Amino acid sequence: MKFDPKNPFPSVDPESISYEEVKAHAREFDAWLGLSLESVEAKVREALAVSEAISDTSEMSITREFWLSKPVDTFMTPYWDLDYMLRAAGLAASDLVVDLGAGYARLAFVLALRHPDVGFVGIEKIEARILEASRVFATNPLFRAAPRDQYQFLAEDLRETDIAKMSDPLSENTIAVRERTHFFIYDFGSREDIQAVLLKLQALACDQKVIVLARGGRSREIIDREHPWLSQVQPPQHFARFSIY
Repeated sequence: MKFDPKNPFPSVDPESISYEEVKAHAREFDAWLGLSLESVEAKVREALAVSEAISDTSEMSITREFWLSKPVDTFMTPYWDLDYMLRAAGLAASDLVVDLGAGYARLAFVLALRHPDVGFVGIEKIEARILEASRVFATNPLFRAAPRDQYQFLAEDLRETDIAKMSDPLSENTIAVRERTHFFIYDFGSREDIQAVLLKLQALACDQKVIVLARGGRSREIIDREHPWLSQVQPPQHFARFSIY
């Protein structure tokens, strides 16, 4: 699947393309947008090495699983997959998408290009990553017309973030009072990290409709086995590389 700037989201049969093809497409997409992923990751790894040299108990430790030693392809979802997932979810113009462990916030760029009326909140622990995403979003002419106040790029630890009390970029209220919100999870951290966030979403689901877009074996396995409020109340939709709960 060749990347074409005039048609960055080609209509192809999901069964006809390999994951290697969509990853190669994503690398060209990154270059087209101007994301400097490898140079930022090199700086993040350098900062980690300095931090761990000072303290054996650095919170940046690999035990929290921030994907600090992995290639970008390992922890970032390809653009084509994100577009396919969002179409399957059936977004409405008033919806909000919250990216839990946003990395370089590829999801924000897909929304701006394909669903410009939908709001976005990206939360990422590694500040350098989310700052790079914010930089490109602010400087790339492709997004000049995008309403900046409906996109939030936050450098926060999801274990500490109170999702319900976060401001809603599409209104003057908090996320807790929305009619519905889509949350995207892709194995952003350890099992304990994912569990902690799912418990927050369970509490939030008492007040609004919560839709979880889950990618990755760990996230889907935890939801299917340990969160029946998501996996058993309403029949989930399962696809090759993601599920909608």
